[in-house]
Amino acid sequence: TLAGTSASPAGSAVVEAPLVRLGGFSLAAARLTAETTGRPGAISGHVEGRTASVRRGEREIVHAVALRAALAAEETRVEAAGLVPGFEDPARLEARGRLGPGREGLALSTLALFYPGGRWTLAAPATVTFSGPSVDRIELASGEQRIAVSGGLGPGGALDAGVTMTRLDLARLPAGLLSPEAGIRGVPPAAVRATGPS
Repeated sequence: TLAGTSASPAGSAVVEAPLVRLGGFSLAAARLTAETTGRPGAISGHVEGRTASVRRGEREIVHAVALRAALAAEETRVEAAGLVPGFEDPARLEARGRLGPGREGLALSTLALFYPGGRWTLAAPATVTFSGPSVDRIELASGEQRIAVSGGLGPGGALDAGVTMTRLDLARLPAGLLSPEAGIRGVPPAAVRATGPS
């Protein structure tokens, strides 16, 4: 729905779907609502969404998921929560940042993941570049555990990205994230890098 004036347009939308597939993931009973104001390049607004469950193949990763996101005065905020199978307390994701000049990137100041038995937080501010996209370095910490991601897609869509892991115990990650059939246990290799054409 469109409203407002040419100087200050406004819009709203509602999207519902019984099933959404994203790569190897599926979302059941998904609903998304959005409201925006402002001209292109200076839009503010908020988004709310929910889905009954998120599955990877046949395994349920999280259910009763709720999402909220907002953009105002170049400040962005994203919050999500859901129930992890086998636990009564919800898992939560929080992210905050500020858009850069021309809205070509995001200075990420907060990124935190909380789930039953675990807490990961951003070790230092990071910069996300939307063209690509790519990141300079996003490092998440949980006690002595560390996961750092850098790089992304470069000119022409060429992939150049790396992941560095320090003292990462896979057994402490949320249930359902890793396939039991894969037999992955313990501490993975310290660094992985991927390069190649798009």
